[in-house]
Amino acid sequence: MPIIIEKTPLDETNEDFRRRLLNKEIHLVCEAANGLTALNAFACQVCEIDFKIIDEAVALVNNKKETGTLYPRASISIIPIERVLNNNYDQAGLNTPALQKCLEDVLVANEKYIHAKLIYFSLETFADRHLLIKNILRNLLDNQFNNPTYLEEIHFFA
Repeated sequence: MPIIIEKTPLDETNEDFRRRLLNKEIHLVCEAANGLTALNAFACQVCEIDFKIIDEAVALVNNKKETGTLYPRASISIIPIERVLNNNYDQAGLNTPALQKCLEDVLVANEKYIHAKLIYFSLETFADRHLLIKNILRNLLDNQFNNPTYLEEIHFFA
């Protein structure tokens, strides 16, 4: 059963992390947003993907309201913010079923295509909701993904 680790420091200059991301040993999950975001920092600067491709991916993910991935260019998945932050709010201020579907899509992509032992979540908008996300992931791992082939740890950037 994968271990969920909260609040791992984000350090985009960490050479070991950069190397492992480039070697697709890490599956990074980011919000579909441009600007000073983890998505832009890691996809453009570390993985050297042209910003135009990132911009198109962000637009596509948010327009379709479906989780997307930059794989095989990079082991980075993108969660559509607009789908999760729509008018069907629950007490946490989220559309929890939509968030659960996005997290499920991330686990499916990792199991079928990416095969990373580590998943790192960098979700700036949801930083105060890591416990909810952790609980959704634990539920998914206990039920639909109770014996993943590759995944060993899940981290949340602080």
